[in-house]
Amino acid sequence: MLEKSRISVAPNPFSPNGDGRFDAVQFRYELAKLGIPRPVTLRIFDLTGRPILQREVAQKSGTQILEWDGRDEDGKTVPPGL
Repeated sequence: MLEKSRISVAPNPFSPNGDGRFDAVQFRYELAKLGIPRPVTLRIFDLTGRPILQREVAQKSGTQILEWDGRDEDGKTVPPGL
């Protein structure tokens, strides 16, 4: 698990409403000491703890960025604030 201080999220606030501003959010973090790609899982939850999205990618050491466009598992845009 990554330390919270080593993860940045931008933009903040994020508003996936289709107006072309702040419609996608980027999670930026560093992975260290991984010689071969390893699974990294991004999980997004709403304020009640209900899962919205889970994405798994293989990544190795270095600066990594995962982007989320505000869509849930069914491809529907979630309301701002979730």
